[in-house]
Amino acid sequence: RELEITDVTDRLDEFKRLIELVAAEELTVKNAEEVVLREMLDEGDDPDAIVDREGLGKAESGEVEAAVEAAIDDNPDAVADYHDGDDGAINFLVGQVMQATGGSADPGQVNGLLRERLDG
Repeated sequence: RELEITDVTDRLDEFKRLIELVAAEELTVKNAEEVVLREMLDEGDDPDAIVDREGLGKAESGEVEAAVEAAIDDNPDAVADYHDGDDGAINFLVGQVMQATGGSADPGQVNGLLRERLDG
């Protein structure tokens, strides 16, 4: 990317909007950095258009909960490993949920939901 500082300063409102989307938890930090910011710089699109086009809005709680249940049901070995004290198994399950939601879930929330479900 060949950018000059004036290329960025002319678009401060768009960068502010990107920060607002993350702060309002409408977009994950990962998607903001890896997709939206990259496309803003490469294509010149505004963040809302990118989020809509790429379907990057945060997953709804029902979608996340369904993905958590599916990850638990589909991965009994990881669940058994977690119950046997392998705390790393939770990371695998978080990854499964993140994959199922296309990265639109909040990993911290997913971790908490998994632990709550597995420990409860």
